[in-house]
Amino acid sequence: MLERRLSVLKYLGKTPFFATCERCHIKFFTARELKLVEAEQNMQEKFDSHKCRPDDVGQVAAWKK
Repeated sequence: MLERRLSVLKYLGKTPFFATCERCHIKFFTARELKLVEAEQNMQEKFDSHKCRPDDVGQVAAWKK
């Protein structure tokens, strides 16, 4: 089974702005106004609180084959 991991896809300067869960591919955004540490914390909190849906994980696993 794929590992549940946060992957940052886009930065605004050095601040993470757009990320995804490598397991279910749900997307996460942060507000542009946040400073670096606040944006990192915000994105990590969103990731930690999300639940990978079994349907999404199965589809992603099929794509990876």
